Amino acid sequence: MAGFFKKLFGGGDGGESGGSGSKHEAVPFQDCLIIPAPQSAGGTWRIAGTITKEVDGEILERPFVRADTFNSQDDAVEFTVNKGKLIIEQNGKGLFSDGEKSRPT
Repeated sequence: MAGFFKKLFGGGDGGESGGSGSKHEAVPFQDCLIIPAPQSAGGTWRIAGTITKEVDGEILERPFVRADTFNSQDDAVEFTVNKGKLIIEQNGKGLFSDGEKSRPT
């Protein structure tokens, strides 16, 4: 039960589950933050992270997971940031225009 609360409040999984409790540093890009949180996938690492943006004083987030896997966590972090930048560039203002607090991309 304690593990549930650690994960719920950000103390638990070391950024491996793709949640916003990532141990990796957020990377600013345009007017957003990309928070890498690669997921462990059977000995490899899957691209996963969250793009956040403050809109009218509220933090909106767009979690994303992709099928790409890498042998090292560092590579997965690097490619997660690159994928986050691509998502921001491709979606432009539409990424957050619906005002939803959180939805997957």
